Amino acid sequence: QQLLKGLQTERVAVEPEQPAEPVQPETVPELPENHFLVKKCSQLPPGQWIEIQDDGEPRRAKLAANIRAGVKMVFTNRRGIKVQEFSAYTLAVALHNGTVKLIEEGALFDRALEAVIGDLRRMQGNVQH
Repeated sequence: QQLLKGLQTERVAVEPEQPAEPVQPETVPELPENHFLVKKCSQLPPGQWIEIQDDGEPRRAKLAANIRAGVKMVFTNRRGIKVQEFSAYTLAVALHNGTVKLIEEGALFDRALEAVIGDLRRMQGNVQH
């Protein structure tokens, strides 16, 4: 408040905090920041689906928001509930490790179309009997 009023204030020296070194498991490979996977991940559009391997159980998640070109990427489940958060770098490392896979839109569309055709065939089979 004193600064805002233009009054003299006491100057105090503050030492910058040293950030803790992030602990990375030895299995995580180091990827350069300009690696093609990091660039690809930073440019993913909202709506991109991924498959996350959790204890052998695959989970699907959709990119809901790609904030500041990959600084923060929020993934949600089918209900819109946040399930995972990545940066472009951590997502690239997960893709490199195989713990995450990108799901191509064509494959999603093909599976959806097959399901609809299968339902129509079952319905047609029930009508004829």
